[in-house]
Amino acid sequence: GLYVTRLPKVFGTPYWAPKGHNAPPGNRLVAEQFFAVLTGREGVALPLLRLPPQEPARGAQAPAPARALRAYARGVLGREEGGPWRFTEIHRGTIIRDVPADYFRARGTESLLILKGERQSLADAAFYPVGAPLREGLPLTVRAAAGPRAGEELVLGRVALLRPDLNIGVVDLRAVLRSGQPDFSGTGDGLVQSVREPFRRFFPGVVSLGGHRILQATPLDAKGRTALSPTLGRLWRIYAPAELMPGPGRQGGTLSLTLTTAAGRRVVVPLSRWRRARRDLEVVFDLPRGLRPIRRPL
Repeated sequence: GLYVTRLPKVFGTPYWAPKGHNAPPGNRLVAEQFFAVLTGREGVALPLLRLPPQEPARGAQAPAPARALRAYARGVLGREEGGPWRFTEIHRGTIIRDVPADYFRARGTESLLILKGERQSLADAAFYPVGAPLREGLPLTVRAAAGPRAGEELVLGRVALLRPDLNIGVVDLRAVLRSGQPDFSGTGDGLVQSVREPFRRFFPGVVSLGGHRILQATPLDAKGRTALSPTLGRLWRIYAPAELMPGPGRQGGTLSLTLTTAAGRRVVVPLSRWRRARRDLEVVFDLPRGLRPIRRPL
């Protein structure tokens, strides 16, 4: 006779995985609520971590890094206190594969391109390792493959380097593509974005970075969306651990990518600020009559 009421969805980083099912912290959020119901509690307060959509501070200029990412033996994600945040590759279906820390060195990766939608923090963006170097202002373009615009090019956005001496750059897609959160559903490994008017005539097409073809833009679906699918490799997302909260008293900080050379030299690249939400998520349950809660042993 036990039933559980609807659990509220918490959208945004880091509760929902790229394919729509719960990420590790989302599973914990659900488990905390279910445990509360089973033990007879009428409500639960769940602490929330926010990653605001503001641009991060650019990295310090010392020590000077090597520009190409292949020069680094390791690349790991984390807050100041550490924690197993990680990059994952996006595959078809619900497959999520962790990106190894030595990926840049092992694959000879030159650059990391970050594709950012409107109202997004970099922690919510799509990451794409590419074989071409980056520079400030480098255009990301789409060349129309069909229709009245066939053969014409449209600039989707331009690269903004997180450091002028490191091949990690952001392209803000908001001028042409509209999306509050990236969506990988129904397209295998492609990033789905809504195309703004009057740019829809440029799709489908080939997406290039500085003359290097890197993505394929599919024809628009019934909702006016295109999927940006990689021509080589996979797109990445940031995956959060189940334990999100910092220690007592910590209310904010930075989520960073730390690059380390074989000689142990470290370069820290800030990706997003984080802060604890002012209020916890308050969930009140409608417990069934006659519920005999499970009692925890003393």
